[in-house]
Amino acid sequence: MLAIATAFAINGFYNAYHNPLLNVEKKDVDTSQMSSQKLFEHTWHVVKNEYYDPNFNRQYWVRWKNHYKGKIKTEEDAKVAIDSMLESLDDPYSRFLTKREFAEQNSSITSKISGIGVNIVNDSGKIKIINVIENTPAQFADLKSGDIIISVDGVKVSGLSLAQVSSLVKGPVNTFVSMDILRGNEVIKKKIIRKEILRQWFNQQGMYDIKDQQLDELLQSLENKKKPQQTIKLPHQYILEKDYATCALKKLENPLENLQKPQDHVIKLEQWYQVDSIKLMAVSAEKSFFKDEEQVVSQWLAPDQFPLRLRQWRQKDRIRLKNGHHQLVKRVLINQKVSRKQRDQQMVLVDAHDEVVWIVNQKWSWFERPTGYQLTWQPCFIGIKNKEKKVNE
Repeated sequence: MLAIATAFAINGFYNAYHNPLLNVEKKDVDTSQMSSQKLFEHTWHVVKNEYYDPNFNRQYWVRWKNHYKGKIKTEEDAKVAIDSMLESLDDPYSRFLTKREFAEQNSSITSKISGIGVNIVNDSGKIKIINVIENTPAQFADLKSGDIIISVDGVKVSGLSLAQVSSLVKGPVNTFVSMDILRGNEVIKKKIIRKEILRQWFNQQGMYDIKDQQLDELLQSLENKKKPQQTIKLPHQYILEKDYATCALKKLENPLENLQKPQDHVIKLEQWYQVDSIKLMAVSAEKSFFKDEEQVVSQWLAPDQFPLRLRQWRQKDRIRLKNGHHQLVKRVLINQKVSRKQRDQQMVLVDAHDEVVWIVNQKWSWFERPTGYQLTWQPCFIGIKNKEKKVNE
């Protein structure tokens, strides 16, 4: 049940309660004078006193207060600690927000996605228009596929991400955006009005029966910055996949296709294991086992950490950080902008205590090494290579 959304910023603390069974008002607490440690403790108390699940996702909530007691010195420490604490609830509605994100989340959800009606790609650093949607301002302004965007409202777009360029182009309905366009060797100046463009986009894809209510729900989902990746079911076996700055309409021929569960393995030395659709991994005590073209990293591990195991990641998996903190694997994958489909297949290398050693191809855990560790710890080498392609004779 949607119960509580906890949001904080370094200069302001906000608690937004959405559970209709909780008769409490939204609280704004000014924490501009709080130390980072006090800010964490304040957050801990808010969750302890107000969270709907008294078992806190089957955990001893006091452990978080004890774990970070006296350890939080900076704003970044507070952010990491509160992120880790809230994510242990496994509740997508209890989360960290900056003050700006909080304001954006609470702006009107009835606002409409607007733009000019173009699809863009980053082509070797150049922002190129690859498609102009019919019956949109972009078509009426005579923009064409292949045009290169040089600037938007005077801002040079070279070096910007697609998301940043998209944000510059979008804006309130019936306002204008100025763009410099390179077409061949000619620079063309355009002033284009912004309009709602989602229905036109669906029409171009051949979907004419999207109802107004469905369209409103889609608009809300696409504008929800707290869920940068979503899969939305549509009529006629279509889905709309939102992936950060892009979205794509796809036809589901077989919804279960390519969703095979990754296999778990106890690692045997010098044996290759599949970690995704194209890569294999092996562990060896000797670097010489691997060929020159294979990616190899070394790691020292304590004797009681063996044997290692390769398995799919789990919601409560965490890695150790150098500063003594921990970070959820889920948060690492989100920060790395790993797509939801890839996340479903992500593998982790864990030790004999089921503690994550490596989020494969993403991030390593930090293990403090004792003095003279070389005498008792064991070096191991982990290699990655591409699967050999089958040749049809």
